[in-house]
Amino acid sequence: MWRDIGLGDWLFDFDNEGDVRRLPSAVLAMDTNPVESIANAAKARQYVHQRPREAWND
Repeated sequence: MWRDIGLGDWLFDFDNEGDVRRLPSAVLAMDTNPVESIANAAKARQYVHQRPREAWND
């Protein structure tokens, strides 16, 4: 679902060594670019709120 709402870069499978290794850099990127991170989260939130309305009207 994280990929579906546009947050695939923030999806981590802790059973996957590659995902575990990229976690620190992803967290640092969120901290370094808070405006972008907040915008990404807001966009995903908007999608999550809008999608049921669209499905209901289909």
